[in-house]
Amino acid sequence: MISSASENFASTMKKVLNEFAAMSSPNVNYSKSEAFFSNTTMQARKQFCDILGMNEGKLPVKYLGIPLISTRLTFLDCNVVIDKIKAKIHGWSSKILCYGGRLQLINSVLMSVQLYWSSIFLLPKNVIKTIESLLSAFLWTRTENKHTGTKVKCADVC
Repeated sequence: MISSASENFASTMKKVLNEFAAMSSPNVNYSKSEAFFSNTTMQARKQFCDILGMNEGKLPVKYLGIPLISTRLTFLDCNVVIDKIKAKIHGWSSKILCYGGRLQLINSVLMSVQLYWSSIFLLPKNVIKTIESLLSAFLWTRTENKHTGTKVKCADVC
């Protein structure tokens, strides 16, 4: 909800949320909820949070693993997705997987991680190149960081 950080609105909001909780099964967990402010004095922020029993949140926030930011994504913002892919590859590196098995894991698991982020954001080119490099290395060498000459272009295989 977007509103002014007034005492009156905080009381009304708490009343509405409690009435909603009374009519439906989920209860509002105020200790897990956060309030975000813009151009508001510290006194008004504290008063608003005290009335609702919420903490003040700081940006950027993650929702379902995705950072909620208003600017363009940077390489650092996307380190999370790169680290997830590296962790999965690292876990599979110790297993003896045939070429077809690695290809299946790339197409079904690793590409879905990238696809999830790509469906929400326009990923920077260097992030996409890094992910493609990781996938190519895993496909041909079973690890995330060995790069050797490939027999076929990765685009032809994937």
